[in-house]
Parts: sequence; structure tokens; C-alpha cells
Amino acid sequence: MSLDGNENAPGCGSGGVRKDEELGMGRFENGVAAVSSRRVPSFKPAQLEPFRGSGFELIPLHGPNDLDRNGRSIGKAPGKGWRDSQPLDVAAAVDVMNGGRNIGVRLRACDLVMDVDPRNFPPGTDPLRQLQADLGIKLTDYPTVVTGSGGQHIYMRKPDEMAVKEAISHYPGIEFKSLGRQVVAPGSVHPNTGEPYLWDDLGPMIADCVPDAPEVLLGLIRRPERVSVTEAGEVEAEQLAEMLSGLNAEDYRDHDRWLELMMACHHATGGAAREEFIAWSTSDTSYSDHADIIGRRWDSLQTDRKGFTARTLYMHLHKAGRGDLIPRPSAQDDFAEGVDDFIMDRVDPDTGEAWLRQ
Repeated sequence: MSLDGNENAPGCGSGGVRKDEELGMGRFENGVAAVSSRRVPSFKPAQLEPFRGSGFELIPLHGPNDLDRNGRSIGKAPGKGWRDSQPLDVAAAVDVMNGGRNIGVRLRACDLVMDVDPRNFPPGTDPLRQLQADLGIKLTDYPTVVTGSGGQHIYMRKPDEMAVKEAISHYPGIEFKSLGRQVVAPGSVHPNTGEPYLWDDLGPMIADCVPDAPEVLLGLIRRPERVSVTEAGEVEAEQLAEMLSGLNAEDYRDHDRWLELMMACHHATGGAAREEFIAWSTSDTSYSDHADIIGRRWDSLQTDRKGFTARTLYMHLHKAGRGDLIPRPSAQDDFAEGVDDFIMDRVDPDTGEAWLRQ
């Protein structure tokens, strides 16, 4: 799955497979592998108090020691339906945290969070410092959470109607998150380090004021409006995650095959399934540290360009014998006449192999 067409490939910072002997994998509960780790999470529920009356939307995440069926850490991930679920008030969120689960902040259209992860900084560089120097801004006046891995979540406001680029290639290790994304709330525990997420006491509190993002920063990350073709966005991000569970990421180490699937997934979800596709791609341990690269590749795609669409994704599932994962009625519409009819004009006349091209 080499992203640059060579033998070196993708991967994810915190989503890599963790060894059973290190974690003590235990029973499965509701499709989640419960872990009896030697490390007992030390939650800080009082850190949620600044959200009281703030309008921010809190949601439950998995426990910091939870793994999915493939052995991947999901301690920073929400459950199914999180985008539409009723948000928790602070008291309910505290109860959830006291019950052993992390809490997330579901971002609204007006929210903008700079997610800074120094683990993805190139050696000897500081992209956050460089960003501030290049734009002539200071970010010390914004509510900031110090993450359990030593990064930062910097909270800002933006115009509701403005879509943002999630990454800028000149500043690796920095992501910009807004509507459709969530971040781990303070008081939660990082699944890899065991350290808590904590408010930076040197900055303002979120309950006092969340300032607007600097105009120069908004200009940098503003995503141009695009007109999508009819089929773009027909698949929900959570539906895609379920469909990808039927495909083995190790079968996509060929760059062209992986790229084709990424383009199909991007178009099918209207670009909304960035996290889901990264999580699937990095489930191949050969690419477990390439989340940043995959994210940049995803961000470079456009939903208004015809080519690989939801039907390409469905075809991959049928070829893998997992057509049962395609949501209805899409599967019936696309394959009412059978898979063979769909690929009939997409077969290499020399080899007889399906091209899987739209």
C-alpha cells in the first residue's frame, strides 16, 4: 500500500496493534475486546466542569484499555451512532467517566480545534512554532488541553458555513478539526500512555470565552466550496467503517489498488470518513505509523471528480465475498443485474481480469 508508489508505506501514531502480552487481552463485550491491563486508568472528572453551560457537546467514548476484535486500541473512539446521539450533560458525562470510559467533545459547525501531535513532527522541527511565526499569530489566548501524549487541543471559533482543510502539508503533526469530528475531552486517559488529558492552567478556561480563530489562519485552512456529483456522499461514515471491516487491509499493499479504494471511499462518503479510512488502512501493521500521510492523501482528493465512486467500493466488497455488508437499497440498485453484468465492460481482454474501474 505504498503511498508514494515505492516499497515504503503508510501507518498510524496511536492506532497500531498492541501486543496481547503487554495488555492482557480479556473477554469480548459487544464486539469490543475488554482488556485487563495492569494499568488502572486515573480519570480526572473534575476537568469536565468548565464545559458546564458552555454549549459544547459531550459524548461517551470507549474505555482507555478497550481493543476491537483486531486488537487495535479504541480508547479514543466513540461508539456507533455518535454523530446523531443525544449529547451528555456534565453530570452524565462525569458518571460515564467514573464508570471507566473516556469522554469526547463532538464538534459543531462553529467549533475549530487545532490538534497538535509532536510525535508527528519531523525530527528537529517545531511546526506549531513555525505556523505562528509564518502567520504572525500567538495561540496562548485560546483554551488549550494538554493531551495524554504531550500534544495540544487548542479550541477556537470559526464561521458556521466555513469548511476547513484538515491538514496543511507545510505543518505536519497539526490537524484542524470541526463539524463531523470529535476530540478526547480533558479528564480522559490516553490509551497508550495512561496519562490524563488536562486543561492548560496558563490559558483561559473554555467557560469564560472561546475566541474567534485569527483571520489569517482561517484564510490558510479554508476549504474551497465544491459541487459534488449526485452519488457523492451516499454512504455514511459509520456505514463505511462497517463495510471496510469486510476487507483485509493487508490485501491492499499494492499502491494502485489501495489508492483506488481510497478514492472510492472518499467519493462514497463525500469525504466525511477520513478517520474511518485511516483506521482501516493502519490496521495493516506494516503501515501502522502512516496516519499522517494517509490523512494528507485523503485531504488531497475531491468529491466532484467522477471516476471511482460508491459502486467501485461495492465491487471490491463483492469480489471479497462480502456483498452482505453493502447497505440496502444501494446494493440492489447497483447490482440488480448481477456482478458479472457490472464488470462486463471492465474486463481486460488479454487476462480476463476485472479492471474495477469506473
